[in-house]
Amino acid sequence: MREKPNPYEGMSRKERREAALDQVFGKNRKEYMGNIWGWKFTYFGLAFLLLVFAFAAYGVWTGKIDLKKQQFEATPSRHIQQNSLHHQKDTAN
Repeated sequence: MREKPNPYEGMSRKERREAALDQVFGKNRKEYMGNIWGWKFTYFGLAFLLLVFAFAAYGVWTGKIDLKKQQFEATPSRHIQQNSLHHQKDTAN
């Protein structure tokens, strides 16, 4: 059986990588394609994040949010109300 010739034979490792990337992505892969959402959307997202951070910082600064008092429970399931029959414990024992 005759083998296909290797198109990358005789190339350096960098040349092989570049040729493979060109084959997959085309010759214009290094060209900047642009932000699909547009720069205005990016700036609105940045403004939103800064606004949320400002509100959180204001809450901590004024004492409305106390970071030392926050309690993180490992098992919050005790607060969940279980109404279905499937979840009720068997008390027949």
